[in-house]
Amino acid sequence: MARKPRSSWRIPRVRDMALVLLLKFTLLFLIKIIWFDAPPAAVDGTQRMDQQFFGTAFVRPAHPLSSSVPEP
Repeated sequence: MARKPRSSWRIPRVRDMALVLLLKFTLLFLIKIIWFDAPPAAVDGTQRMDQQFFGTAFVRPAHPLSSSVPEP
């Protein structure tokens, strides 16, 4: 007489562990969605860094070849 294989879901501890794992993953996913949003776009980091170090915004001179003023 062949014995039927018992399902793992009939064991209460297996069902409890699966339920707890499902709840944990759901909670972690919700926390990720709520608090860990995409990072904001950086706003001219060099200007902010110059302002932090030098006290005022340091204006970098444009490259000489890119200036719109024609040379005589």
